[in-house]
Order: sequence, then C-alpha cells, then structure tokens
Amino acid sequence: MATVAYYNSGSRGWVAGRMGEMAFLGTSDPAPGQDQSSNIGGRVGPWSPETGWAANNRPAAQPAEYIGPNQVAWFQFMIQAPTTPGTYLLYLRPVIEGTTWMEDYGVFWQVTVQAAEPAAPLSVVPATPAILGQSESQTYTAVVNGSSDCVDLALVDGEIYLLSPHGELPDRDQDERADFTTTGSFATVNGSSVGASYVDCATLPADRMLSFTVTAPLGASVQPVVYRDVNRNNALDLPIFAESQERSENWAWGIGGAASFAPPNAVSGSYTVTAGAVSKSTNWFADAAIARSFRYDTNDSFQIGSATAPFVLFEQHLSRGDTVSVSYAADPNAISTFNITSDAGVAPPRIETSVGAFNGGQAMNDIRVTFFTPPSNVDETWYSMERAAVAAGTTACGSSSGSYDLLRYVLIGGGQSKSAIDPDRPNGTYCYRSSVLGGASFGYSNPATIAAP
Repeated sequence: MATVAYYNSGSRGWVAGRMGEMAFLGTSDPAPGQDQSSNIGGRVGPWSPETGWAANNRPAAQPAEYIGPNQVAWFQFMIQAPTTPGTYLLYLRPVIEGTTWMEDYGVFWQVTVQAAEPAAPLSVVPATPAILGQSESQTYTAVVNGSSDCVDLALVDGEIYLLSPHGELPDRDQDERADFTTTGSFATVNGSSVGASYVDCATLPADRMLSFTVTAPLGASVQPVVYRDVNRNNALDLPIFAESQERSENWAWGIGGAASFAPPNAVSGSYTVTAGAVSKSTNWFADAAIARSFRYDTNDSFQIGSATAPFVLFEQHLSRGDTVSVSYAADPNAISTFNITSDAGVAPPRIETSVGAFNGGQAMNDIRVTFFTPPSNVDETWYSMERAAVAAGTTACGSSSGSYDLLRYVLIGGGQSKSAIDPDRPNGTYCYRSSVLGGASFGYSNPATIAAP
C-alpha cells in the first residue's frame, strides 16, 4: 500500500463524482508517461496488474466526498512488483479530471526487483536445534553446490556458537582457524560407520547430498560443520576477508542445528540444584551428576535471588555452578518456577594493560589488554573488550572515566587469562573495561598512556 498526501492550495474544493471537479492521481512523465499505463499497478490488461486502481492511468481517486481549500487529501493505492529483475518508476501528478493537470512536484515511486539469490554453496539441514537422549543420534543432510568432489566434516561446541556475538565460529587462539571439538562424533556418513569427531574428504554422491548422523555424551551440545577444505589443511580457515571469499565456491561452509543431549526429564517436585550442564540452545539444564534435566520456556516464572527476572535475563545468568531453586512441573504446558539463588557465572574479569611494540612494528604504540577471569565463572564464555579515551593524568578507570566503545569479544574460560592487542593507538590515555556477554557488571583496567611512541 502506497500513500501520498496533496494539499489543496486553491480557492475551489474538489468534489467527488463531478466531472471537472473530482481529483485523481494520474500517471505522469517521465515514466510511465502522462496518462500512460504502468507495469507496477492498474485496473486490468496485459501490461498492468490488477491492483484496484481507478483506471490503468489513475492510481487513486480523492478519498473524501469533498476536499476543500486548505485541506489535505490522502491518496492511497496498491502497487505490485513485476517478477522480472529491474528498476521500475511510477511518476504521479494530481489532476482534476476533465479540467486540468495540477502542479507537478516530482512525486514518484521507485521499485527495484533484485535477481534471485544464487543457490547457497553449501547448506546443512535441519538448522533447528533438537534435544536427544543417551545413545541417540541426530541425522543431517548437507547439500553441496559447485565443483567440489568431497567435503570435510567437523563439530563445534553448540553453546559457544549460540552465544557468539555475531554468529562467528569460535577462534580462541586467534589463529584464523575455527576451533573444533572432540566432544561427540559422526556415527555414520552416507550409511557407513565412522565413529570420529572429524571426517576428512567425505566423497559426495552423484546427487551432491551428503547424509550423516551425530552423537555425543549426555550434557553436550554440538553442531556439525561441513566445509570445502580447498588447501587440504584439515582446518576451516577464517581469513579476515572471509566475507568476500564466501561468495566463491572455493570457500564455503554450512552448519547444522545444535544436537543437545539431555538426561531424562526430572519428575515434578521441589529441588535445589547445582547446575552441572546448561543448554541455552534448547532451554534445559541438568544437575551436577547429569542425571536429570530441567526444561524451561517463556511460560515459566523466573527469579534471580529476591528479584523477578524476565526469561532473557534468567537465561543470560544461568551457567554451570549456579545454585537453582526449582519448583518443577514436568508437563511442559504447566508453569515451573526457577530461582538462581547463587549466581556463579557473571562476575567481570580483572584487567591489566601494558604499552609496547606488540604488533611486529618498532613504535611503542600498542596496548596489550589482559583479562583474568574468576574461577567462579565455570563456563567458557564471551567477554567484551571496550575502550574509552580519557583525560591526561587519569589515575584510575571506572564507569565515569569516559564513553566506552565496544572493540570486540574475547572467548575465555573460567579461571583463565587471555591477552588481546589494541594496536597503533595515537598519543593519549586509555581505559578499558569488560563484562560477560550481556552482563551489567564491569571490570576496569589501569589507565594506559601512549606518549611519543
């Protein structure tokens, strides 16, 4: 539905149903031309789709019985994009039918029909997550377009991938290669038994559809990655310019939905649970022994301590090591209550900075930022790296030091440390801060000063 408003600046009103006094929108120059039919809307005919216009060259009539001087008429009409790719223009001009064309203010609609996207170089289905039990497996199909005669298969941690800030594959050591996991295995590939977490150069059948099954131990969530290993290095390379290479059939990968392996559903009742496994991809957590699982959804009730929490906040805080008080209803249609009474996973890291020549140059204009995560943050997760330029002479960094900009996210395990380089900074003093992805509590660095590098 398109809408355009015209103001009656004249001394006479526009009267519906009266020849010589009724206002219409008319097709105009330069496209499709004055009083000409349009190929993006009309009344009837081979060149104009039937979109309910007043006529093939009249998109709409005045909407009210009378539009007086100094009043506004809102003309509405439908347009329909053609199926052939291209750019289509519809210029409009108001007209008093049978009397005169009114002023041309250059009003037009531009409709662009893009060519259909080419088939994805590589896709994996199902893409939706699934909950499975012990000794069960999930079946996937990879569809491979292009000239490859084989593909490699690997597994990634489903929870790490789910939480990735921008949908990226994990790369903990920043070597531009995806981190694979050995938790889980490919049980079969095209009907043949495998039993390995990595499959090198699986031959594609004639229809270029590869079928395989995945299994993993209880408590694990894994996702299969299928890719063309063009340089045969048994690694999924993640170059900086991956976005442009992805358009080539020589560099393509696809990922299936998470296969999450949960212990049996707990029976209804009251529990105090120390979380031993958490699957945010499929909304469940298990006790410390991975013996029973507790399923949750948006219909349930959530708390963090004494405060009521929305679903998103509860799931954001939920992690291994948390103590959760549960009033559990095993029936998914009933309402369960979950309360994180001891939140072990969202403490911010301690941060230290140092200045030096860390990126291969000689100028002392790089800042190394080192994150030390607390052991209580049991799960490996993403931490933000944020920077603020602060006043010279700043002695301590904090929330009021300046305006912090997000630079990147760093994947770190609990009780571990990791450094990241902020290279080639101009003269000045800088503060850094970090929180668990989506967390509200920050750790702050010492000020770092670049002076005459």
